[in-house]
Amino acid sequence: MDIFLKLKYGNIKEIDVHGKTLEDARADVLYMLSSVDSGVDGLLVVHGYHSGTVIRNYFRHKFSDPRVIKVVASDAGETLLILSENLALK
Repeated sequence: MDIFLKLKYGNIKEIDVHGKTLEDARADVLYMLSSVDSGVDGLLVVHGYHSGTVIRNYFRHKFSDPRVIKVVASDAGETLLILSENLALK
C-alpha cells in the first residue's frame, strides 16, 4: 500500500480480489464494508489489471453503497473507497 494514501486518507484497510469473479469480488467488498471498525477511513480494493479491467471498471464507475462517499483511482491495480463515517474528519 502506498504510504501517501495513508498520509492523505488515514486508516485504510486492504482487500485483495485478484482472480475472483465480479460477483465474488463485489460480495467480498460488501462483507468487508459491513464489518470494518469505525476507525477505518477507507477500503483499498486491490483488483489488478493484467487479467482484465471488469472489476476495476465496476468499482470505479458503477459500485454504489451508502457507506462510500468517494472513489479514488489510486493506481491501475487499486481503487480506494473512502468511507462516509469519517466525512467530518476530512
